[in-house]
Amino acid sequence: MAEPKKSNAVAWVVGCIGLFFVGIVVIGILAAIAIPAFVNYARRAKSAEAQSNVRAIAMGVQSYCASESALPAAIAPAFVPDAERHAVPLDPAWQSVGFSSPDPVYYAYSLERPDATRAVVVAEGDLDGDGERSRFEVTCAFDASTSECTCSPIAVTNELE
Repeated sequence: MAEPKKSNAVAWVVGCIGLFFVGIVVIGILAAIAIPAFVNYARRAKSAEAQSNVRAIAMGVQSYCASESALPAAIAPAFVPDAERHAVPLDPAWQSVGFSSPDPVYYAYSLERPDATRAVVVAEGDLDGDGERSRFEVTCAFDASTSECTCSPIAVTNELE
């Protein structure tokens, strides 16, 4: 009678070890699926910062045009992220388009003036430190005859780089 009890105990231990290894395999499969999905989600959340801020700056450019009947001057890159991703404002001229320091910040923002009738709002960043940059831009055009400023939709280059 003692023999069957020993084999039941051995079978139970072997079964538990088998379940343990099956559990490890299942956890490994779930991790292989979840980790890349989470990394992609984090990158998309960071790129949402650029899209939101570029839209806000473009709206500020349109407001400036409406009140001043001209485009704002070019503004040097600003809100360049430091090592801890805190915004470092570089030019107080950003206040002219109603844009204040975002925090945390993953992109550098600039307002470029390629010619007298256009202003280009740009956000550039390197999310993963590989040297490849994302770029978000909106071009605002000023029509002097109507004193109207219109802005294009956001053009995105290499969003998740």
